[in-house]
Amino acid sequence: MRSVRLRSSGLACALGGDLPGCLPGLRAGSVAPHPLLLEGFEEETLGMPYYRIPDGAELFDPGRFDALLAKVGAEALAGSGLTKQEIQALPIFVGSSAFSVTQSEFQYRERLRRDPGAACALPLVGFQHIASSLQASLGIQGESYAFNTACTASANALIAALRMIQMGRFSHALVIGFELANATTLAGFSGLQLIAPQLKPFDLNRGGHCPGGGRGRGPAFSHGRAPGPAPALRRLQHRHP
Repeated sequence: MRSVRLRSSGLACALGGDLPGCLPGLRAGSVAPHPLLLEGFEEETLGMPYYRIPDGAELFDPGRFDALLAKVGAEALAGSGLTKQEIQALPIFVGSSAFSVTQSEFQYRERLRRDPGAACALPLVGFQHIASSLQASLGIQGESYAFNTACTASANALIAALRMIQMGRFSHALVIGFELANATTLAGFSGLQLIAPQLKPFDLNRGGHCPGGGRGRGPAFSHGRAPGPAPALRRLQHRHP
């Protein structure tokens, strides 16, 4: 069975807007959350800490979706060493529990304002928008696969890409894991009383879930030895023994 290794990457999260920008915060070992208020509920405003991507855009602006997706995807491919033809043929593996919920909420609010009787709470219910947006921005024409298995979605996307490379189905793959702010998820966790006041992952005294946004890209799998070092999420490369 072919061995697999990660090489190039793209990243945007609360630590920074790209991989180099994330490293100082990672070394410091801490990042401050932003206080977030969710309005529009009948009798209360929900407050919680939120670890947001520092992109300067409005948190629930649907335009953030495509802008961040293209930026991080381009960062990942820039260090992959793939040719233009290889990039065009890349299959995409997407893992997310958010998918198009942000866009659905925006369209729903707009329709409620203009024509309440025709408003649909989730007008976008498919998983294809992420892959289609990334394909359009990066010139990719390969197959796409989507995984929505809650907290394990990105892991399952990575595992599936890995297995398909090992089985010889593909030589390269672009793996995408992302989560972007939406009121549905935030209000749901708050309603279940699962929001923790402080981030303490794997801590004995952790108090619940700390929501945040992030996107990571790991392209691709290929034959041969990887040139140069490889940080964080990387390009996956299989080599024959």
